[in-house]
Amino acid sequence: MTQTNYDDFSQLLTRCSADVGAAEAHGVLCGLLCSAGSKDVLALWRSQLLPEHALEPDNPVAADFNAHGQSLLDATLKQMNNAMLDFALLLPDEREGLMVRADGLAHWCQGFNYGLGVGGYRDSDAVSPDVVELVRDFSEIAKAGYGADDIDEEEEESAFIEVEEYVRVGVLLILEELQPVKQQKPIVH
Repeated sequence: MTQTNYDDFSQLLTRCSADVGAAEAHGVLCGLLCSAGSKDVLALWRSQLLPEHALEPDNPVAADFNAHGQSLLDATLKQMNNAMLDFALLLPDEREGLMVRADGLAHWCQGFNYGLGVGGYRDSDAVSPDVVELVRDFSEIAKAGYGADDIDEEEEESAFIEVEEYVRVGVLLILEELQPVKQQKPIVH
């Protein structure tokens, strides 16, 4: 995702009076896509993010969210299902500084786990131990604070990149297990 998408989506959420930021909202979307699939996810996502007055059909903010939200949903779904594995978390740009980005990642993970739950995921589901561990790790990341004072900036940046990559790949593994792609049988003539 690009910084423009992040900034634009942040502004849209503010106009909609949403109580979450762009990173957390994108996490909710990705959690919903992993647990509920893509059918009717826009309406479910919207109902989780926006206050009631922003959901009313005659509210222009609702139409704005539907258009931009559908665009973000489509782009995210395309990335998540791309064989090139180019899925990206919607986080603040690196120009924002490590503290802001780490906070964004924590909110993203919080949103992801929330979206999983709303979409129907339960730890007791028949899922692999890897998925259960990833979801628990995401919960820990959501609770994590910004780094220690005795680590230099370069080490902190490197650690952040590793955690972000862990989350990114973890989401794809969760998606693969919870929403497996149905293999088509070869047609024999």
